[in-house]
Amino acid sequence: MVELSWHACTGGGARRYSHRTGKMHADHPSGRQTTMSAQPDKSPLEEARECAELGLPLGRPTRFRFIKRMLVRLNWFSLSRQITVNHGLVDTLAALEERIDALRDHLGRAEGGMNERLDLGLRQAFQEIGDHIAQARFDQTALAQHVDRLESRIDQLESLRKESSEIYLAVKRFEESLRKETSEMHLARAEANIVIDRIRRALPEPIDLTTLQHTSSAWDDLYLPFESAFRGSSELIKSRLSIYLTDLHDIERGDRAVLDVGCGRGDWLALLSEEGIVAYGVDIDERSIEEARSNKLDARLADAFAHLAQVPVGSLAAITAFHLVEHLSTDDLVSLLDLCYRALMPGGLLILETPNPENLVVGITDFYLDPTHRNPIPPPLLAFLTGTRGFSDANIRRLRRGTLAPVPTSALATLDPALVPMIELLQDHLLAGEDYAVLARRI
Repeated sequence: MVELSWHACTGGGARRYSHRTGKMHADHPSGRQTTMSAQPDKSPLEEARECAELGLPLGRPTRFRFIKRMLVRLNWFSLSRQITVNHGLVDTLAALEERIDALRDHLGRAEGGMNERLDLGLRQAFQEIGDHIAQARFDQTALAQHVDRLESRIDQLESLRKESSEIYLAVKRFEESLRKETSEMHLARAEANIVIDRIRRALPEPIDLTTLQHTSSAWDDLYLPFESAFRGSSELIKSRLSIYLTDLHDIERGDRAVLDVGCGRGDWLALLSEEGIVAYGVDIDERSIEEARSNKLDARLADAFAHLAQVPVGSLAAITAFHLVEHLSTDDLVSLLDLCYRALMPGGLLILETPNPENLVVGITDFYLDPTHRNPIPPPLLAFLTGTRGFSDANIRRLRRGTLAPVPTSALATLDPALVPMIELLQDHLLAGEDYAVLARRI
């Protein structure tokens, strides 16, 4: 509560104006307090300023107002300092009131600006939210359309998958039927070739076969020593042939046996026996068969063609022939392939190993060390013949036995560049595998 004291103006008493109540409070000399209401048409500050200028007490006019004014004039000297103080207080209050009004105006403007910015921000936020909602609705519509297109595409793909599955099954059935018919055709051809071969062998020959056998008996006596001298010991041959064991373990043999055509002294049969693989061999050389039997191997004295013609169809798991085909004519080789196809089970394995004429040393000299060799057979030719007789997956496996090393690249770099291709070609044929094998499967 702000109070204005007018001790001199009240004749010994005091009056106070309260801004809280809007009334004047006068202190009576006796101690009793009286209250007067401010004029309604003037603010308290204006009334105080007027009283301060006139030296009059604050409050409504009374009947003693003239007397009080006279008393104030008489006591002007003593009241002048109080009036000065009152003027200062009034000016201070006026300045405070102006400052308060200015603060009110500033707060009003600030509140108005803040409200404007808040309204603008809210409008922008609502606008952005509306834009996001509209975009989200648009994206949702586009996504729904995209999903519809994907579902339509999936339906099309599913329809195509069903059609392709049906086509695939039809193709598989056709392939199976074709494979069966092809197999039957090869079997029929093999049977026909067997009949033709029997007829051919039954026809009179210009030279009697018995005479030929007696003529070749001298070589028969030399064959075992020749084999030991030029082919190698049994242990060496077994170590070389061991590379085919994995191929035999990979086929489902069941209770079917492996037949080695031209088994000789039985090196391969011994290796199969050590592996627990049921196998037997046939050969026309009596001395070789006797040596194999001495090692408790199942070796039989029989002609390969006659034996293969007698075995049940599809009864053998695998047929092997090591260094045999180079002893046969082309017609006999084709007949042998037909007989092997007939005797093998579906998926049965055929292994034919022979000298490799791609190797210059073999093709020029080593092949002709055996006088019973007819013609060297290049690897592509044997693979081709095997494929034409109904076998599949014909694979050529070249076997390098020698230790001759190729010319280092650093040494080739020192030579005349024009000679390098010739040297590389020469060493390719010098370093080619001395033997090769064709491995194929019966359809």
